[in-house]
Amino acid sequence: MTYKGNFYSLPLSTYQDKNSKVLLEDKGDNLQLLSLDQYLLAFHKIPIEKGVFVQNTDHHREKSKSLQEKHTLLLEALGNTAIAVQYLGELEKIKARYYRDNITVILKTIDQVDQQSIQETLQCGCKLCLAHQVYNGYQFVEILDYYQQEDFQRKARLKACRNISLPEIETKISNQSLEPARSTIDFYEMLLKL
Repeated sequence: MTYKGNFYSLPLSTYQDKNSKVLLEDKGDNLQLLSLDQYLLAFHKIPIEKGVFVQNTDHHREKSKSLQEKHTLLLEALGNTAIAVQYLGELEKIKARYYRDNITVILKTIDQVDQQSIQETLQCGCKLCLAHQVYNGYQFVEILDYYQQEDFQRKARLKACRNISLPEIETKISNQSLEPARSTIDFYEMLLKL
């Protein structure tokens, strides 16, 4: 929204359509943006300059789903296994402040791939992250991407191997070809004299 030549952010999903309205209170150096029912949406410091975009860092975060709902969704997507429970528990314990951001990144990535083909990859990703203490959503996504690329390449190699046709081999073996070669003792004596 704009006010006195500057642009101010609002939390994600505040804007519904062109008829969306918010209340504005100028408190001198600060600006309060309120919903129509007086709920505080945003608090911004008013800059001296004009044409400035003032944004709170958490305004781009999607907060419509509760953290517990996201946790449950991710746990289900990871197959609801003991490894997944352990990984998410460690992630939440170690990255408590950024837990929502981490699971949001992982959920977005998982939503974009085929669920049947990714279950094994997800389990491998959880195990690897636990083994190497990787508690970061972006790194988890990179590991998933790596495993998916490996799986894709493995399947391509298998498909290529199935398409190879081997020439027919003569299976009749004559008795003469089974006879080992023989050397005389004279040959070895000549070699020793050299």
